[in-house]
Amino acid sequence: MAQIHINPIADRVGQQLYNVLRDRMNPQGVPQNPTYDLIVTLRQSGAPSLINPNQTTARVDLTLYADYNLYRRDAPGVSVFHGQSRNTTSYDILISDPYASVVSADDAKRRGAQSLADDIANRLATYLAQPAVAAPQPAPAPAPASP
Repeated sequence: MAQIHINPIADRVGQQLYNVLRDRMNPQGVPQNPTYDLIVTLRQSGAPSLINPNQTTARVDLTLYADYNLYRRDAPGVSVFHGQSRNTTSYDILISDPYASVVSADDAKRRGAQSLADDIANRLATYLAQPAVAAPQPAPAPAPASP
């Protein structure tokens, strides 16, 4: 996994996801001559999960979606592994303390990014641990043509 270069991910939550992925996959720092590039696209949605009697939202379910592709550098444009991860976290909205609501939302995004990073790193580790991936076999020679 230390041979995977992680491309930057847009948005603040994307930065958090990038940082956690980098810590998990590249603990020794950015690889000098990586074999793979990882490209992650992140999106999010929120939905009220608890409504107060006055019809205001008291709790929100935040869902983060990550689509990712792993590319070999020696075969540009060809994804060797792709996947999708999803995580849902919740946070409270406090009418009496708007700052606490912002902090709560930020914490939910941070926790979601950490969970997505764990899932992506585990899936990539499983893929890269496969014997066919770890030691690619040369393509078989074509059979001679029959006259």
